[in-house]
Amino acid sequence: EEGRVVGVESSPVLAALVEHGLAGYRGRGSEDLDRARTRVEVVCADHFEYLRSIPRNSFDVVYFDPMFRCPLRLSSAMEPVRGVANPQPLRREALQEALRVARRRVVVKETRESGEFARLGIGNVQGGKYSPVAYGVLVKEVGSGV
Repeated sequence: EEGRVVGVESSPVLAALVEHGLAGYRGRGSEDLDRARTRVEVVCADHFEYLRSIPRNSFDVVYFDPMFRCPLRLSSAMEPVRGVANPQPLRREALQEALRVARRRVVVKETRESGEFARLGIGNVQGGKYSPVAYGVLVKEVGSGV
């Protein structure tokens, strides 16, 4: 009930689309979903700069959902937004800032076969054996000064 989500989107078009979608979703689900939706804040900013600007241990989890380096063409819903999305790959420096900001863990969504988890130094990769989507998880060590 007290939780909140901050979605950071660098594309002004996508940030506006998400805000509009959240506002227009009212009354389409359960009351719990309606209350949860109101706790989502959309910020139009570069994720690295945003992470650098907030204090250590500000969030339980930092979750990255970048545009896949190797797109899943089966996901036709994403095709219209590719032209306005930020195509830049996630940087290791962003993961370090995310670890500083997260109290518990950092999660990165990516296609299993893209090579991004190896490039970023993420060894803990989870997800369904037959799913093309996987999640790289960096767990923050207790007492870590990161």
